[in-house]
Amino acid sequence: GLYVALNSRDSPPKLKGVSPEFSKTLRLAHDLKISIRRRAIGSFFEWDRLDQAVGGRNLALGTKLHQQTRRSIARRQPALMSAIRKYNAHCTTLERLYNPACKVPLPQPLPTKLSELRDNSTLMEDVWTMASDKAPLWLEDADIRSGIHHMLRKERAVEERQRLRREAENLSRWLARELLAVELALRQPSNAPINVHLTRHRDRLLQLTSRWVNPIMSASSYESLANGAQKLASELTGGSASFEARRQCANGEEFDQELCPEAQGESLLCTNENLLKDTWLLKDNTDEQNDECTESLLLVSELLATEDDYMSVSLPDDTSTVQNTKMITLIWEKPEGVLADNFEINSQSLPPPSGPLTKSRALGRCLFLPQDICRLSQVGSMLDDVCLNGCAEVLKYYSDKDPNLATGSRRCALFTSHDLVRARYKARDEELWRIMSPSQYWSKDVWILPIHRPRQLHWVLCVAYPKYGTVLLYDSLVGRQFWSNDLKDVSNLFTRLVELANRFGHSMDLPTSGWVAQPVTMTPSQTNGYDCGLWVVAWIFATLRGCGNCNERWTEETMIQWRRFLTALIAGLPLRAAS
Repeated sequence: GLYVALNSRDSPPKLKGVSPEFSKTLRLAHDLKISIRRRAIGSFFEWDRLDQAVGGRNLALGTKLHQQTRRSIARRQPALMSAIRKYNAHCTTLERLYNPACKVPLPQPLPTKLSELRDNSTLMEDVWTMASDKAPLWLEDADIRSGIHHMLRKERAVEERQRLRREAENLSRWLARELLAVELALRQPSNAPINVHLTRHRDRLLQLTSRWVNPIMSASSYESLANGAQKLASELTGGSASFEARRQCANGEEFDQELCPEAQGESLLCTNENLLKDTWLLKDNTDEQNDECTESLLLVSELLATEDDYMSVSLPDDTSTVQNTKMITLIWEKPEGVLADNFEINSQSLPPPSGPLTKSRALGRCLFLPQDICRLSQVGSMLDDVCLNGCAEVLKYYSDKDPNLATGSRRCALFTSHDLVRARYKARDEELWRIMSPSQYWSKDVWILPIHRPRQLHWVLCVAYPKYGTVLLYDSLVGRQFWSNDLKDVSNLFTRLVELANRFGHSMDLPTSGWVAQPVTMTPSQTNGYDCGLWVVAWIFATLRGCGNCNERWTEETMIQWRRFLTALIAGLPLRAAS
């Protein structure tokens, strides 16, 4: 029914190991992105038309046509922005439902700021709806994509260098012809009445060389052109400039300002002093006017968001358009002075369950269904978002209630793995503030952010100390490759959190640049493919207890007992009230 409604001639995508909701959302995202691309390209052409006069490239539009074009852009932009937000919501759903077994690359979100959308290469990429044995490396590895971009830039640079070389050579040939013509004219006795004008014209040509010097054509090259023109003219005429012309110049005789009748057909030899002066003054004035216009003229695309008729689209003060990806710098060195937790899992007594494990448990916003408890207790099962975020929330709840741990625990703001996903897919400020403000992160000394990598099926942890601009990274596999992309998203999220807190009256005098991230561990603590979530929960617990790492007695064998402890902790929660 969905494909009939979409007027699609294609059959539904045959993907293994995915839910029908994933297939439906994938197809919706595929068709929606095609529509977004078509609308965006149309808007870009209209922007180019408005900006055609920038830098003197073309004539400006008339006032009426200019206003009509702007109204046309304003009328179409809300629908485009709404489609982009809907597409980003589909991307969020796909990441939540993603199963790597289907071997379909996840689509990337689109910027909600149209000036950034114009420069974003992902706009031209289709959403993959068919499974493949092995996805292309450029889709999976950001370094491969970056390498391709640099190769293309290198090729364009080589092409541009060749074009500039051809242009410089054409200018040199033109200058050589002009200088030769002037030198020949100066050596003709019949041109004696206009000798002053010819001399001045030659001087202006020589002055051009100082402006045309570049890495391709040096000053010595232009000097050789001038010397070569003089030498060739002397060889062709058999001497230097005419004696009569030099005599008249020396005596200061006045020359007739009219042109020589026999020279009227030659553009170079038929220019009097006033005409030359007016021509060069006009050129100079035109250059000055172009420079002033270039400096004072703003791009229309930069002015669009400031108009009153754009109130229905993303305003400039919406932090979803923030692109601060360089807030945090990765330094691959283990920090010194990280305190290890002395918590011993072997000495802890397990609380009795509050009821049968076939019943759901609830604590605040946390809800554990029977299948979640089964996943948590089963050795060899990887924790999902419900188990990991729920266990972290329960550990913080009990730590806040413990008199010995409350001091360190209440200094921490615990985020969920969904918060980074919301920031990555450009969630609106209202949604981000509504979900993250209950943690009162602006008053906390520690920010705890678990991160899920769906393509790698791996959990990692990021713990930030905002006052010090320090970020500690936790990875049980100790992989450096993917941290660069994660830290870009984390930088955007933290920048938005600071701006939102200041906007809603909670002053945060924190820099949004110069932060440093370092890995806490340099040796892998995991060899299997399912304990990464347990390690993340263990590191979260150590942070809540005021430490920075687990002690050296925590090994892969300890994870079995840690899993039992967490299962017993969840089983001891109150049963969910029947609705």
